[in-house]
Amino acid sequence: MLSVCGLLCSECDAFGESCGGCIEVAGRPSWTKDVGIDACELFECSANRGFDACGECDSVPCKRMIELRDPRVAAEAHIEEVRARVGRLRSHQSRSDREIQVRQLDEITFVGFALRTSVSAPKDVIPRFWDEFWQTGKAEALRKALGVCCLEPLYGVCACYDSSSGAFTYLAGAKLPQGNSVPDGFDSVTLCPSLYGVVHLPMDVPQIQAAWGEIHAWGRKAGFEVGPEGFESYPDESTCDVCVQIR
Repeated sequence: MLSVCGLLCSECDAFGESCGGCIEVAGRPSWTKDVGIDACELFECSANRGFDACGECDSVPCKRMIELRDPRVAAEAHIEEVRARVGRLRSHQSRSDREIQVRQLDEITFVGFALRTSVSAPKDVIPRFWDEFWQTGKAEALRKALGVCCLEPLYGVCACYDSSSGAFTYLAGAKLPQGNSVPDGFDSVTLCPSLYGVVHLPMDVPQIQAAWGEIHAWGRKAGFEVGPEGFESYPDESTCDVCVQIR
């Protein structure tokens, strides 16, 4: 049996004893008393919106789902469980729209070559920057400087956003290996530890560009502050992960 928020009721010790599932007990399972609340806010939110389950909402996973955590469970383990719950909900609802996941990432330093551009710049500016990265030997120079056999995954990083002008720094490069310093002649960008909204999609420039907007739109509806910093990860030649900071 699946709860409104995607938990497996059969894995709960109270199920069948003091609880018949959150629908049967009107959102008041046994754990609500343990944390001092009258009813599960996820159940109430779903009911108030006329949904049978959170999976019917296009804001899932929302900020409320991320924040409602058993204090005995580590934050990263909780986020992994939320991801599993959302997967169950989407499967149950037979949803075919693109899934947005939430991930917790530590501080990351990227190294490579940077371009100062703007949200109002032509859409081909960054693709042309990548062409230059490959065609002028920059990729090979970075590989040698880092002492690695290949630059995989590659990253495109958006940082240092100026809200007044729309200007930002875009860096094409790789993760700086732990313990290494930035090689001379290369640029670097460091992103602080953060939650990220993440979309996995095929290597298609229009889809990648659109995914940033999709994450921003989802994040605002889901109750998060979104961006502006984030990155694109290219694990291979055919796929891309777009990752945007959320708070």
